[in-house]
Amino acid sequence: MADTRHIVLLFENGDIREESVRYAIGISQRMEKGLLVLMVGGDGEKSGSFGRGNLLAAVLEAVRGKGIEVSVDARKGDSASEFLKFLAGIPPPAAIVWGSGEEAMSGGRRGKSGHWLKRVAGGLCCPVIVPTKRKT
Repeated sequence: MADTRHIVLLFENGDIREESVRYAIGISQRMEKGLLVLMVGGDGEKSGSFGRGNLLAAVLEAVRGKGIEVSVDARKGDSASEFLKFLAGIPPPAAIVWGSGEEAMSGGRRGKSGHWLKRVAGGLCCPVIVPTKRKT
């Protein structure tokens, strides 16, 4: 049976970091895996961020230009819930690349339990990678 696993490139609220896109392309090529791009976001003040179609289109163009199989999904609502529902509908991914703010996996603020991705990461069946910019 062929391995159908993919790399998931996960964004939130229209925040797309270039280093995450480059990393996801690189790991997809090295592992010979397709890329599933998922944009999640709430209905709050950033709900219009899904309108940043030009930015997401540029991401897709960069990925397709590398010959990588790619598909896209966008979901509004509670980010953690939408992400977990997305994962339930696909084969287990080989890896998840976080494409938005680096603070997602850092410690929570006083009185807060941290970013939703950090809270759900422990129950995932694959690594969650948070690429950072190289210091020059």
